[in-house]
Amino acid sequence: MVTPKRIERMVGNMTFKKINEYTVQCVIAVTEIDQMGYELNDLYTNKEAASNFMRSIMEKGEEAGFQLNKNLQEIQVVLLQDGQLVLRFTEVGPDYHVNQMIENALEAYKAVETIGKERLEEIIKLPHKEKLKAFQEMMAKYKGMAESFLQDTESYEEDKTLEKTETEKKEKKFMFQFSDLSHLEMLCKTVALKVPSHLYKDSKQYYLLVDFSDTEDTIVDSFVVQALDFTAKIEKNKLVMAYVQEHAKNMIEDEAIEILKKI
Repeated sequence: MVTPKRIERMVGNMTFKKINEYTVQCVIAVTEIDQMGYELNDLYTNKEAASNFMRSIMEKGEEAGFQLNKNLQEIQVVLLQDGQLVLRFTEVGPDYHVNQMIENALEAYKAVETIGKERLEEIIKLPHKEKLKAFQEMMAKYKGMAESFLQDTESYEEDKTLEKTETEKKEKKFMFQFSDLSHLEMLCKTVALKVPSHLYKDSKQYYLLVDFSDTEDTIVDSFVVQALDFTAKIEKNKLVMAYVQEHAKNMIEDEAIEILKKI
């Protein structure tokens, strides 16, 4: 199995790397962001500041020889423990629209599971005005489920802050999503790490759940950066991880990294 060649270039204190045909990654220190005249918090809360910052990064990327302005579809941002910001820019590939349709179909399937087939059949049979009202109420409820769950969880955790054990405070769980199993296998072969890990599969997506609770931040950062190199999408949302654990197929129960390393 051959690791894909990646072009890496520096522009100032920024490191740009071509991950694949459609993806370019930039690693920048938070101190560099300050020198550019931005505060990290503003990038999350101020839309105009975030837009200007991203435009500046894309211009720097073009200086490095990477085209980032055409067909740009997705930007993934990960803040590492050591104060570095990783930005991954992905352009639309030829199969993007097909993937979108598949993702929409999967989302619709999840909605049916959540709302219930019987309720949907009831709504179909309602008169026009009642049907429209019921549909709007149903969608509002469905869209609010995740937000409500997260708000309840956050409120509960705030109330229980003083009761948390040291282990709970150090809990660091990540989920890494791959569309290509070979990329996940290559990642596992490149890391020297033994932590609790589990592998799930849903449709054609592979999900590696890793518990870094007893792992040093520098090691976690290193793993995250390497995962991004292998085109992983990173998720820390507990609700999303819980959904995958409940609905996806469990391919490797434990020590997934160790097992994939040996394949």
